[in-house]
Amino acid sequence: MYLKNRKRYGNQTSVRGSTGYGGVNTQQSPDLSIVHYRQVRFFYYKGRARMMRGKTCAPILLILSASLFVMAGCGPAFEIAPFTLSFASGSGDFNRDGLTDFVIVHSGAGRIGYLAVFLQQPGNPGHFTKQTIISDADPDYAVAVQDLNGDGWDDIIVGCKPQAIAVYLQDPSNPGTYTVNRYSIGHNFDSIVIGDLNQDGRPDIAIAWYSSSGGGVTILFNDSAFPGRFLQSVEALSYGAGLGSIAVADFDGDGINDFAATCHTLGKILVYHQNAGAPGTFAAGIEISVGGDPGHLVARDLDGDGRADLVFRSGTNVDILLQNAANPGHFFPLQSFTVGSSADWIDVADLDGDGRLDIVTASYDAKNVTVLLQTPGTQFMNAGSYDCGDPAFTVKIADLNADGRPDLLVAASRGNLIFFQYSSNPGYFYNSGFLEPG
Repeated sequence: MYLKNRKRYGNQTSVRGSTGYGGVNTQQSPDLSIVHYRQVRFFYYKGRARMMRGKTCAPILLILSASLFVMAGCGPAFEIAPFTLSFASGSGDFNRDGLTDFVIVHSGAGRIGYLAVFLQQPGNPGHFTKQTIISDADPDYAVAVQDLNGDGWDDIIVGCKPQAIAVYLQDPSNPGTYTVNRYSIGHNFDSIVIGDLNQDGRPDIAIAWYSSSGGGVTILFNDSAFPGRFLQSVEALSYGAGLGSIAVADFDGDGINDFAATCHTLGKILVYHQNAGAPGTFAAGIEISVGGDPGHLVARDLDGDGRADLVFRSGTNVDILLQNAANPGHFFPLQSFTVGSSADWIDVADLDGDGRLDIVTASYDAKNVTVLLQTPGTQFMNAGSYDCGDPAFTVKIADLNADGRPDLLVAASRGNLIFFQYSSNPGYFYNSGFLEPG
């Protein structure tokens, strides 16, 4: 384990999102200068946003709605090119009103990425007001949501270009305003996971990465002196092949978090245990040969025995490894359940209210999401697929209309979809249509 030669903190910028518009049915605000969509395009060059009409400004604040926007800090308001890719999604309660909100990462080749935060409207369940937040962090993929500094407000962590992450800390005195810190990772990666990885009670950030010569796990530890800021990155694991996805949980029953990661080139799951006497350091546990192409990985207690199990996608299957309660840190033989199409992203929750955790997958190639409902004996029944109309990057389970039932949020290539759960048919969903184009 070693420390890389990096700055203590990343570059910091303050940004604010707009709350001036209603979600899908956008209305103009008389307090904002408005220009029509599709007039002026931005391009990104050497860390600054430039407009093709020649005006240049630091990308401090950009406020958008569904089809209109305003820019502050550099003269007249202009607009950016339309985005077509919605790469990842996360959910939280960003304004602490007790309703579930969500965030989407929008990106595209040669374009500045941005975050779109959707606040559920009080008194109008299932409808949202959109905040769009652009900064020079240039978010691109892999988003996570959690309160990182203990102030009670949800923050946002996102992968960004090139080979970095950005942490958006929300200002509790001015909700909707974020301070952005950027941290270089120096490697390509696909997923971010949050968990306490050094026993100090604060959430840390773990990333599994890959390169042409190998892979590893990088951890950014939360700074105890400045909660929500992160110290120099630590390479907790260096491996001879690229790693794709990572999950954090207590895998050996000692009460502290460990991690597991997928190695798709070798068809393995790696489990590393945190050293109880040396917080933030890890020892190799086991390597499990699972074959195929293990991808997105989630740790959940599927069988209700109080121990974390592993769920991951592998080709057209969802595979699970149930932990052996009699031998903590070890797992029973692999079980596979057919999805019927490529499974690129998974999420796990109790969808039908029977007390058992179920699984949902998103498929890029099949352009759909598939639901697997758990049956007695920790078996899973394919309960059908739902057409998205476009390649689906990720799926997130959350109650998005305040009825107490989990719904499905999908980040698809041309926009974001919500599948609401039927109140009379638990575990089954209907398509509400595109919530918002990218």
